[in-house]
Order: sequence, then C-alpha cells, then structure tokens
Amino acid sequence: MSRFLALIRRVVDPVESTQLTLAASAGTLAGVVALRHLLEIATGRYPIYTPVQFFVHYPLAYIAPFLALSLLLAFFAGERPERTARLMLLAWLLTLLPPLWDIAWGAGAIPVGGARATGTTGPAGAQIGYLVAESGPQPSFVELLGRFFDPTVSLPGTTQGIRVETAIACLLGALYVLVKGRGAVRALLCAAAVLPAALAFFTLPVRFQQTVGAALGAPSMAELYGRAGRVASVAPGEVADLVIVSYLVPLTLLLAVAAFRETRRGPGALATIDGIAPAACALIGAVVARPLATGAPGAGAPAETIATFAVALACWFGAAAPGCAAERGLAVCWGLAAAALALGAALGPAPLALIAALIGLRLLDTLPPVRLGRLPVLGEAAGAACAVAAGLSGAALFFGSEAIVRFPPSLGFALAAGGALLRVSGRSGEGGVRTLRAVAVCLACLAPPLLIGEMPALLPALLFGAAAGLIVWAGEARAIARVAPLTAGLAFALSGCLAGATPSASARLQSESLRAPEWHLRRGEEARRRGQNDLADAAWREALRRDPDCAAALSQLGALVLEKGQRDEAIALLERAAQLEGRSPRALGNLSAALLADGQTERALESADQALAVAPGDCAALFNRAAALERRAGAVTEALAAWRRYLEICGAAPSESASAATAASHAAALEHLTRD
Repeated sequence: MSRFLALIRRVVDPVESTQLTLAASAGTLAGVVALRHLLEIATGRYPIYTPVQFFVHYPLAYIAPFLALSLLLAFFAGERPERTARLMLLAWLLTLLPPLWDIAWGAGAIPVGGARATGTTGPAGAQIGYLVAESGPQPSFVELLGRFFDPTVSLPGTTQGIRVETAIACLLGALYVLVKGRGAVRALLCAAAVLPAALAFFTLPVRFQQTVGAALGAPSMAELYGRAGRVASVAPGEVADLVIVSYLVPLTLLLAVAAFRETRRGPGALATIDGIAPAACALIGAVVARPLATGAPGAGAPAETIATFAVALACWFGAAAPGCAAERGLAVCWGLAAAALALGAALGPAPLALIAALIGLRLLDTLPPVRLGRLPVLGEAAGAACAVAAGLSGAALFFGSEAIVRFPPSLGFALAAGGALLRVSGRSGEGGVRTLRAVAVCLACLAPPLLIGEMPALLPALLFGAAAGLIVWAGEARAIARVAPLTAGLAFALSGCLAGATPSASARLQSESLRAPEWHLRRGEEARRRGQNDLADAAWREALRRDPDCAAALSQLGALVLEKGQRDEAIALLERAAQLEGRSPRALGNLSAALLADGQTERALESADQALAVAPGDCAALFNRAAALERRAGAVTEALAAWRRYLEICGAAPSESASAATAASHAAALEHLTRD
C-alpha cells in the first residue's frame, strides 16, 4: 500500500507545483464546462441554455462546487488550497464522465412528472439536472444521503453516470488524504464529507428555497424562481431580437476587417490552419444543412447568407483565440473569444452553445495543463473534434437545438477526417514533412466526396486539393505562409460544399438526418401539444420503426391510443415501456391507468404500488391507486384513505387542479357511504 501511495504522490506533486496563470486556469475550467454542456445535450435532448443562462448560471453551477471541493480537500489533507485547486483543475475532467457513462450504458429515463396517462411530453433519455422532485413534497437532505447510491431508487436529475461520478469523487478524496499521509480516519471522514457537499449542490434550488422560505413565508418554487421581480420582462421575439440583430451586421463587418488586417501582418494565430479549418467546416455544415431543414421557416437568402458567414467567422475567431495568447497577449485572446461568443449569441442559443464548446476544445488543445496539441495523435484528434463542433455550429443555423440529432453521421466523419488531415498540414518542418503536409491537404479535400459517397464530386475535389497541396509544398516563405492555410481551408470548404449540397447527396443525407428516433419523438410531442393527435401517432410509430426499444415512444404512444379507446394495444405498448424503463414511475403509472381502464383492477393496483415504492409522492400513482381501491369490493375505507392521501400530497399543486377536484368528489361520496 505504501508503494502505491508513493507512486500516486509522484504523480500528484508535479501537478500541484505547476505554476498556472489565472487565464490558463479559467480557460481550462471553461473548456471542461463547455464540453460537459455539449455532452449533456447529446445524452437526453438536454435543453440548450439561453445566452444569459449559459454565461451566468451554468458556469456558476460548476465554479461553486469546484471551489468548495478544493477547500474541503485542502482542509482534510492539510494542504494549501492553491495547490489543491491546481490538482482539482485536472481532476475536474471527471465531470465529463456522467454524460459519457449515460451515452455508453444507456441510463434509463428520468421520470418527468405525473399525469394519469396523458402522455407527458417531458424529455426522453437520461437527463442530468438538479435533484428536485417535480410533484409532491421535497425529500429531506438526510433521506437523500441514505438513498443516493441505491440503484433501485429513481431520483430526478440523477442518472447512473452522476452516481458513478460521485462515488469516484468520494474515493479519490479519501485517496488524496492518504497520499498526504494524514491517516485512514481523516481519509474516511473526507470521503464521507464529499457526498453531502456534492448533494448540497445537486439540490441547491431546494436548499435555497427552504432557506429563503423561512424568512419570506415559504414561497413556492414557481414564485421564487419564476417571477420577474421589479424589472418587467421583455416578451420573446420582440425588442430583444431586434437589438441583437442590430449588432450582427456591423460586428461581422468589423471582425472581417480585423481578420484581413491580421493575416496581412504575417502568419499569426489567425492565419494558421487551426483557426481557418473550423471556419471552413462551419461553412460546410451550414451549406449542407440548409436543404435538409425541410419545413423550417427560412429567413430569406440575404439573412441566411449573412448568418452563414457570421458563424464561420465566429468559429474562426473562437478557434484562433487561444493561440493568440502567446503571440498578441491575453487581451487579444479574450477579445477574440468574446467576439466569437457575441456572434454566437446573435445567431441563437444553439450556435452559441456549440461555438462555446469549440472554444473549450481549443483551450484544452492549447493551454496547460492539458495541451493536447503537443502530442501528435491527440493533436490530430483535437483537430477532428474541433472540425465536428464547427460543422455542428453551422448546421445549428437551420437545425436549431436539434443540430446534434439531425447531423448526418457521414458528414460528421468527413469533417472529422478533414480536420485531422488539415491539422497535419499545419505541422512545421521541411523536406519529407513538407511533402506530407501537401499530401494531407489533398487527402482532406477528398474526404467529403469519399465519405459522403458523392463520387461525381471526386474529380473537382481532387483538383482543389492538388492546387492547395502545391501551394503548401512550395515552401515556408513569408508570402506562402500567409496564403497556404487560407488556400487549404478554402479548397476544403469548396470540396465539402460541392460534395454535400448536390441533389443526390442531399437525398442520402436527408435519410441519415432523420435516422434518430429522438427527432420523430420530438415531432410527436410538438404535434401532441398542438392537439394534432394523428400526426403525433404517426411520428411515434415512425420512432418505433427506427428503434423498437424506444421506451419514451412506447409510453407516449400507449397513452395516446388509450385515449382513443384501443385498450389492448395500449396495454401491450405500456407493458413493453415498463419493461424497458424498469422502475420508472411514469411507465408504471401509465400502465396502471391502462389496466384500470380495461377493468383489471388488481393488476392496476399492483402497478400503482410499484410506482409508489420508487416515488412515494408521485401524483399519478397516488390517483390511480385510489381509483383502483375504490373499484375493489369491500375496500371503501382503504379507498377513502387513499383519496385523502392524494389530496394531502397533491391537492394544492396547480397542475393537479382538475384531478384534485375529481378526487375530492370521490372522497366526499365515500365519506357519505361510510357514515351511512
């Protein structure tokens, strides 16, 4: 054991002794946070935040626990907080584990609240969020401490990945204390303290509401977090949008002039392939996505053209910003990053989130302590990831928040291959290396037609690549160094646009774009909200055709066909959903409603009890249990107690007003019977 701890100490000490500037620390943390947000979008169709949320709420949700856990470890290990914070900065990569775990192991759906069997249209898939009960009373902090690691207990916002991350954090905290030689008792205390510290941040809205409620008369969640306060809110789509658009055109022109002047000064960070390749990928993503966005309201050719070049410019400046820190200073670096994010905010929340993720990747690629770019293979991998993020940014202009779901895989592979090859073309060196750079540029231009499958575009792409490769091979003179990256990026952009925007390629990419059942699932949810039940039925059946094990589609479709009176099909669908979702209160509650409608009282009662075993405050299960007991012969007293239990827990909830009225009438009738 001592030898193992000594080995760990030899790894930890250099990290803690690394001298990091504030900019490098902030940039690394921001990069991890942005990537975490992008991965959360991919797990369970997580909502993309508005600009204010993205720059205020989301960073604070990670900065606060970062500082708290750093101080906690410093206290138990007897180490200086600044040294612990340096180690924690590298360990913060652990926060990428939960969404990756949920993607790899397919964590089950998080329950989204209670309706009898109305097909609640909440998010499908594992959704990470705050641990806040959506109906009924909030569980106590002590109760959550005891149930957090129980895999049979479903907790809102808490996926399998979150639990694994917290368990690893507790173990690493204990290991850190042992490495510092503080003894097993302090190590165990540290491990025990990490869980409540993490849980305090997981339940922060509840803790804050309870604290404020003690002083302000216990306002509800909606009153505390939903009201505008003294400042009147601007209606969405009115003045705020006009203000953003008024900044877009002059800001784009200003940044274009700055980029042109920067490239004339010499081969600075803006004139390297690291910034130009993402701009080319953003152009390709936007051009290819436009014909695939069928049915999307277009803003008109001029507006779309401006937006396309704006997103390319934003990706260019965002990707080049970290490289400017050493050459032009931190002011230029952060100024370019801010300009890129401003353009992203003007284009919408989806481009903003993806551009922020691109900047995060480049920060990890460029700044210590990670610096992926210094390693040959990982450097090319970072170039591929930046290319895909930039392509998604361009596609998000037309796909919106569905960009990740709708992005064709073959286009993603083409951009990744092109990004990695363009990164090779930017390596320094003469002789054989110069020839390798030229070949890499030529191969990058061939990647889109080959991987998309548009062979007629292969010959033009070869010509573009050969011309750019010759310029790269010509040498590293000052004039060529300015032109070569721009030429390579332009040749790649032309090849990608030509290969992906032809009618035949668009038809194939459209089929790929609609491959994911999540897209059809969302179309069904939108149609359901509009009352277009036939369209919702068709969309959910299409989702099941593409993925027969899509539990969310089974549950939604089962609730819909139950409303139509098709009980046998509804029961079959909901039983399958309950099998796939395991102990999900939503699936069990909907199945209980279907069985109750079919007259299977005992099975309905069993399903409701199973749902309540997982979520004792679930309103749908409480309602269905009371209704089932009322139908059971000789169970009048039990039914009356069940109705009263439902009214006690859910009667005051605004979303339960109609059901509460029904429950009150049934309870009154049963009280009359018991008196008689």
